[in-house]
Amino acid sequence: MNWDKDIQNSLDAHLSGLHVSERQQAQMLNRIVRGEQPIMKKKISAALVFAIVMVIAMGSMALAAGLGLFGHFRQTQENNNGARLEKLETLADTYETTKAAAMPTPAVPVTGDTMYDKLLSEQYSHTFELTLDQAYCDGHKLYYSYTLKRSAPMAATYGEGEPTGDFNYTWVEEGKTANDCMTLEGEEKAWFEDHKVAYKLFNGFGLGDGASTPDGHDLMILDSADEQVDACTKRGFQEVEIPEDVTVGDTLDFVLSINEYGGVYYQTEKDFRRASASVPEDRGFIRVPFTVKVDKKAEIRAGSVTTDAYSAKATLFVSDVDVSGQVYFDNAEFVEAYKEYDSKMLKGEEAQMPDIINAYELVADGQTVEPIDGGFGVDAKTGQFRVELRYDLPSSTESLSLRPIYYDGGAGTEENPYLISSEAGLRYLQAQVAAGTTYAGQYLKLTSDIALTGEWAPIGSSGTLAFGGTFDGDGHCISGMTITDSTLGYVGLFGYTLNGVVIQNVHLTDVSINISDAAQNVYAGALVAFIKNNTSGTASSIIDGCTVSGSISITTANKVTVVGGLTGFTDQRAAITNCGTDVTVTADSGTGRATVGGLSAWASIRALFMNNYALGDVSVTTTCANYDNVGGAFGQVNGIVYNVYTAGNVTLTSPDTATYKPGAIAGDLAAATYADSCYYVGDTAFGAESGKFNAETVGKKAADEAASEEFAQLLHDNLAPAAITTMTANVKTANISGCGDFTDMTARVNDAFQDWTLSNGKVVLSGSLWTSGEIDASIFESGDGSEETPYLIANETQLRNFAASMNEKIDYTGKFVALSDDIDVSSAAWTPIGGSDYAFNGSFDGRGHAISGITLGSQESPLTLDKDNIYIGLFGVLGSSAYVKNVSVQNAAIYTHYALNAFLGGIAGYTDGSRVNGDYRGAVIDGCSVNGTFVHTGDRGNQFVGGLVGMQYKGAILNSSAQVDLSGVVLAGEELTAFGVTFPEQGLAVLALVPILCYRGRQGPHSRAIQYACYAFYPVHMLILFLAQRALG
Repeated sequence: MNWDKDIQNSLDAHLSGLHVSERQQAQMLNRIVRGEQPIMKKKISAALVFAIVMVIAMGSMALAAGLGLFGHFRQTQENNNGARLEKLETLADTYETTKAAAMPTPAVPVTGDTMYDKLLSEQYSHTFELTLDQAYCDGHKLYYSYTLKRSAPMAATYGEGEPTGDFNYTWVEEGKTANDCMTLEGEEKAWFEDHKVAYKLFNGFGLGDGASTPDGHDLMILDSADEQVDACTKRGFQEVEIPEDVTVGDTLDFVLSINEYGGVYYQTEKDFRRASASVPEDRGFIRVPFTVKVDKKAEIRAGSVTTDAYSAKATLFVSDVDVSGQVYFDNAEFVEAYKEYDSKMLKGEEAQMPDIINAYELVADGQTVEPIDGGFGVDAKTGQFRVELRYDLPSSTESLSLRPIYYDGGAGTEENPYLISSEAGLRYLQAQVAAGTTYAGQYLKLTSDIALTGEWAPIGSSGTLAFGGTFDGDGHCISGMTITDSTLGYVGLFGYTLNGVVIQNVHLTDVSINISDAAQNVYAGALVAFIKNNTSGTASSIIDGCTVSGSISITTANKVTVVGGLTGFTDQRAAITNCGTDVTVTADSGTGRATVGGLSAWASIRALFMNNYALGDVSVTTTCANYDNVGGAFGQVNGIVYNVYTAGNVTLTSPDTATYKPGAIAGDLAAATYADSCYYVGDTAFGAESGKFNAETVGKKAADEAASEEFAQLLHDNLAPAAITTMTANVKTANISGCGDFTDMTARVNDAFQDWTLSNGKVVLSGSLWTSGEIDASIFESGDGSEETPYLIANETQLRNFAASMNEKIDYTGKFVALSDDIDVSSAAWTPIGGSDYAFNGSFDGRGHAISGITLGSQESPLTLDKDNIYIGLFGVLGSSAYVKNVSVQNAAIYTHYALNAFLGGIAGYTDGSRVNGDYRGAVIDGCSVNGTFVHTGDRGNQFVGGLVGMQYKGAILNSSAQVDLSGVVLAGEELTAFGVTFPEQGLAVLALVPILCYRGRQGPHSRAIQYACYAFYPVHMLILFLAQRALG
């Protein structure tokens, strides 16, 4: 074995001290290493069965002229084999060696006339031709393609009743049918659907599980694929690992095995079963010998690593086809733990995968190559835990190393991002960027909160080792980030990022950055220290929906100090929106220049800062007398600043406080800046004012004002469409070079801004997107919502817009809405007015017009509701102040299904009521009619289905009618057993017939005592029944 020092050193550097998350148990793709009797054999057997079912349709495909089987599978296989098969097509020699074979005569003849016996005896009656089409051997692996023909076609026999014979049903699914357990089509599907008790006998054939040596030693199978050409022919390729003692120029003798199999699918009235036709032990496989030459010896490179947790040895095999990797772990305790885990998994028991790395990527001359295949398990020969890996051949193989993978899955795409759920995964990202991976154009997402331990190394450290992808925290929290390394130049969760980076929805808590005696210029921000500036680019960096709490302290004798609570330096065209900090920022720059802000220290031109806050104190000490910018939100800012407020104390100790003054918002409102609707608690908004701001809307607030509901409402109002329109005009009027276009800038974040709320005595972002409290009159034909000139709806678009216009602030209380024409909504499925979230509380007048074609689901395919959509009708819910009149719902067709409680009615699923000052109030429905078909099925729970209303709580229904084909079904309910009889609990309602039949239309004796006794009866009798149940056990 040749040892490569470069590989050894690289492995030592990258594998030491690393641990793994639980997700590694799902990372490996295809097989488990089992040594002499590898469990990989299951892979081939599964592939053979899969081929019978799935690839019959490919059977008629013919090979293109001059194209070998490797090339053929290169075109037809939708897997990771493409590049390898393409190389094999050019490397493999053509053998076209055909050998005949037949099943041996059984030592014990198969007799009997049962179906089992016939199926078994048929397996001895066939002959075969096996052709070795192509082969290539590189001294480490053998690749071969083949064609296998049988003298008789595969066949299936269908029958009713129970198949006769000694079938051993090893797979039984209680309460299932064949269609439940398998994907059936055509004749097979129809057969099992038409017969309650039925079976299908089947037989098949295929190449066995890889190859072996002539003396019977199994060659571990690493990969395979096959296809059914026709009922008598199969073809495919396989890849096996060969013994290490072969040399170039030798010939390699090996044996391929042909096997036949048969079995039965059996559907009873109670279950579905499957069995194989077992064969006598002396039958075995048909063994067919072949010989190929060894074309080349794969280059072997190896390295080792030892950690406190385990020792590992890694070997890479570099061939002309691919790069294979093997990692062996010697830790005996882990091996035993894995064996226990494997044993439990095979038994179907819950098990925890031991914590060890089982996935690695290949680093080839600095470029990352993801594994395309792999497996892991305990090697039977060595007793060690072994990881098998395979990679496409990189463009250069001079320097190769393995690096562990910690991601919990994903492919790095927008639809399928890399998933990170642990500190190890986050540190793996840091290591990847430190090794040169930028992730530009790739996506990552957190899937859980992460608590960091120990010293944090920022993600990205320079312009050449920087993060450039999209990182989505998905609302999760990263806590406990601690940084104290005084040698760092870029300090934060992300140290250095590229122009165009996107970081969103990340919440940092308990941040502790404490850099003493910084050795170089320092850029620091809890989230991002530095976003690389690209003056010639057009990309926009985005920081959105992020918050930070904690402390940052930087001291240095003479270095430049750029420190922000969220970001240090932000590039041109950056957008920082919907972000907030509650960070105590302190800095002592000595004789060095200081630019410090509670939100962002230094922002370049055409930046957008919108809908942000900074609550922490900012304190700076410096002896530099020529450049000191310190602000509650910004040290120096360029671009557009809108709807931002600060509430912390800002202090600057400097030898030139006459020139450089702290600002409650910004130390320097630079020349390329326009600020509007910004607020502060402090003395002066800006230390220097080279740029422009709206003096009418940039204002000081008292501390109690800035912590009030009224202030939250002000910030909310600044996001209203009218306010945005005004702001857009103001920016154009200011006409500042380098400021940027407000409309284009807000479009960078899709014009999505969070609303504000008062929480724990502080006005902060709510986390929910802003919604208007003002009705958008433009969605209607005309009107102002008054009783005299109601909002008019004249067409389907307007009606659907009205249905979607309600939110937590708009319920149309005191407003009037009316139809001006008949409206047909049958063009698409109907969404109830207000959905299931918002109750309509206004007045709706149909003026005698009809709304026709409300449709949900169909008879063949009912709409399955979910927990967020359980109120179905023209309206979802009518509030206690709602008044709906003079509207007709015609030709409604509603077919729904839900597991739990649901409410369905033609006018509304539910009408609400309330009690105000002793007066009862409820929704009123007057002069309305409904016709159509309503069919609802509930699995369990209470299902309320009515022609006009599903459930009415108080209120009134007047002068209205319903002509509806109505069906409401509950599939399962609670049951009671009494006197040996079991009946639905709801069946007790029949007892109500007694008092109903006794009623004579007159009120009987009554008093206040009887009234309250009736009120108390229900809870009291339920308590009595409960106590009786407990007493009786």
